[in-house]
Amino acid sequence: MKKNIASLFGIVLFILFVNINSYAQNDSAAQKATMDYMSPGTMHQLLAKGAGEWTAKVKLWNTPGSEPIISESSVKGEMILGGRYLQEKHTGDFMGMPYEGLSITAYDNGKKVFLASLFDNFGTGIMNMEGKYDEAVKTFTFTGKTYDPTKNADVSFKQTIKYLSENKKIMEMYIINNGQEFKMMEYEMTKVK
Repeated sequence: MKKNIASLFGIVLFILFVNINSYAQNDSAAQKATMDYMSPGTMHQLLAKGAGEWTAKVKLWNTPGSEPIISESSVKGEMILGGRYLQEKHTGDFMGMPYEGLSITAYDNGKKVFLASLFDNFGTGIMNMEGKYDEAVKTFTFTGKTYDPTKNADVSFKQTIKYLSENKKIMEMYIINNGQEFKMMEYEMTKVK
């Protein structure tokens, strides 16, 4: 009987040891995964290229083939929250109305995608998008949906940001309708500081 109890006790201790060891290993793996997810990396350094002060020549097209409405704006970009997010503040004047906008761009280490949210005083919604970066052409390409008040519905859009040099980039936004892209906006930005 004592032998059976000792054997049973030995088995219980073995199982307990295996479970504790497994938990410690899993806890270590969980900590590493968490640290990897929260730590800024090379993609965040890429986002940091947008930090600084920029001037922008803005073109906006109301319909395909129409003449663009041209205005100017300023963009102030800064990395926030320990270098994890690029925040850009846009200010300008559009057809006599003051314009203010804010965008936050992130790189999600877990999902391996860029995420961006844009909002401004010309609406009450938020444009959310997801995208990738193509190193070969130095271009971010984002896609998403946004509300169009003229249609009372969400519309699909695409945004590209191409770096022409360290101090020059161009942002283009396209509305996508039935598979057709219509370029509605262009921001040609020059870094001044």
